[in-house]
Amino acid sequence: LGLYSYSTKIPDGQLPDSLGGFFMFIAEPNPGSTAEVIKKVFTLILDRSGSMSGTKITQAKNAAKFIVNNLNEGDKFNIVDFESNVYNFRNNHVLYSIQNRDSALTHINNINAGGGTNISGAFSTAVPQFNVANDSTANIIIFLTDGMATVGITNTPQLLTHVYNLIESTETEIFLYSFGIGTDVDQQLLTLMSSQNNGYAEFLLNEELETRITNFYLRIKNPVLLSPEITFSSPFINNVYPEPLQNLYIGQQM
Repeated sequence: LGLYSYSTKIPDGQLPDSLGGFFMFIAEPNPGSTAEVIKKVFTLILDRSGSMSGTKITQAKNAAKFIVNNLNEGDKFNIVDFESNVYNFRNNHVLYSIQNRDSALTHINNINAGGGTNISGAFSTAVPQFNVANDSTANIIIFLTDGMATVGITNTPQLLTHVYNLIESTETEIFLYSFGIGTDVDQQLLTLMSSQNNGYAEFLLNEELETRITNFYLRIKNPVLLSPEITFSSPFINNVYPEPLQNLYIGQQM
């Protein structure tokens, strides 16, 4: 892990306040080594409701197949796809292997759009599968939807509480990343649900789906540092930003 520092000392006469100066650290993993990559326990939650018909479901399936084809040895994964009903690729996370990869690709190919949007049911199925995970792995959920909940829990505050309680009950750290497609998505739900669970939400146009999801997955494919913290012994450090620090992956800087 390379660590570089940059600092500046502002002359007293130009100081806007009493902070005194600023410095920056940049941390970057060795881009040529995967020896320290943390294994992932990964679930893709995929909306297959009727509003996903056409280009959206095609791009979503292509993105899902890309992810399955680019998992690392030692990763565990599952796919939960939902409309009014909820479906599993497997009942629990399975170890990445050629056989499991090919079976997952077949599952994805058989996904068709139709029905309502049962977000609460999808999370009720997906999250408890992390009960056997622990904090030594990168426990990641990518949630992909284009609409608001119409089946199960439909009230946004209640749905937020439901997802939060499910994740808390696993007693492990899960990183939830949400992607909202189009203009009918519940942006408040996705933003709060992700920020409350160590992740963030992004919003995209219909035709951006495949590109944005595949690029995002490549960014998080090789985690090397989870939930990092930084402390200083100097009493003169007033503020640290960003807070909290994001996870660190090969190919990225912090």
